Amino acid sequence: KRVGSAVRVFKRNGRKLRIVGDGPEYKALKRESARNVEFCGRVSDDELSEVYARCRALLMPGEEDFGMTAVEALASGKPVIALGRGGVVESVPASNPAGGVFYEAPEEEQLAGAIEGFERMEAEFQPHELQAYASRFSEERFLREMRAVIEPARAAG
Repeated sequence: KRVGSAVRVFKRNGRKLRIVGDGPEYKALKRESARNVEFCGRVSDDELSEVYARCRALLMPGEEDFGMTAVEALASGKPVIALGRGGVVESVPASNPAGGVFYEAPEEEQLAGAIEGFERMEAEFQPHELQAYASRFSEERFLREMRAVIEPARAAG
C-alpha cells in the first residue's frame, strides 16, 4: 500500500502523520519513521471514527481495487489525498466539488507535491458536500437500487 513512501515523505516534511492498521511492514516502518509519525495499530470502529473526525485528510499512497476507506473519509467530511489509480478514482469526486487531490505516479516527489497542493486548497473543501457525495455509496441506496432491479425481474419470472 506504499505506506513506506508516506513515512519517508512525512519524515522529511515534518508534518504529523497517523497510520492506522498494521501489516507485515509495521515494525520496519516504525523503526524508519520520525517522531512526527504515529502508529496507531489496529483500532476499533469507534476509534477509527475519532481518527477521521480529527484528521485533516485521508492519505492513500497505494492503489486499491475499491476505496471504501476513501468513502469512509468522505462520509466524515474529510478530503482524500491519493494515488490517482484504482477504485479511488471511482469513489472520490475529481471535479467540482473536488473530494481531494490525486497524483499521477507512485513517486515520493509526487506524493509530497500532492500534500502541498492539498494544503494550498484545504480551505476550499466543504465537509457537507463530501458527506453528501459519500451518501451515494450508502447501504440504504444500494438496497433501494437493487430492489428496483430485482423486484421487477422477480415479478416477471
